[in-house]
Amino acid sequence: MLNVFRISTPPSVKKEISPSVVALCVSLVWVISLLGIWNNTPAITSPWPLATEIVGLFVGAPLFVSLIYSFGFLLLCRKVLRSFRGVSWRYLVVVAILGFLNFYHLYVSWEYGLMFNGKSYTRLITLLSASTWVILAVLVIIMIGFFKSSIYGSLSVLTSLFCWLGFFAFPYIGELI
Repeated sequence: MLNVFRISTPPSVKKEISPSVVALCVSLVWVISLLGIWNNTPAITSPWPLATEIVGLFVGAPLFVSLIYSFGFLLLCRKVLRSFRGVSWRYLVVVAILGFLNFYHLYVSWEYGLMFNGKSYTRLITLLSASTWVILAVLVIIMIGFFKSSIYGSLSVLTSLFCWLGFFAFPYIGELI
């Protein structure tokens, strides 16, 4: 059963990631994305990411909605790590595009946030969403600069990206646009 998670790398890397490490990363993504929607109403500790909320309208149960992030992580992780050539600049491009879209979402939703949730909540959620994105971007830059050939560096970037997507990316501030 655990061989499903075994990801072998090209011969030039000569490393193999243990199934328990991948299972740990999948579990971490699942738990963090579950925490993102755990409360019945948006709160600082449960910011309700927009993608999770939209999927939740169709699926319903938070347990299953959070599994979507884990499944997506597992599929992307297998694809990326099977053809591993190093931590690529593509990670930085993806993080930059998602960051731009996140900041645009926060900018457009600002008035709704003030109207429906108040000034302090809107400011804090915006600050937390932006700061967690900055931490993710710095992690990607460090991995590209210093640990380019590390397969565990690539795995940590993917795990961080999906944790950010499941918790603080595109947080619910006010009404849906």
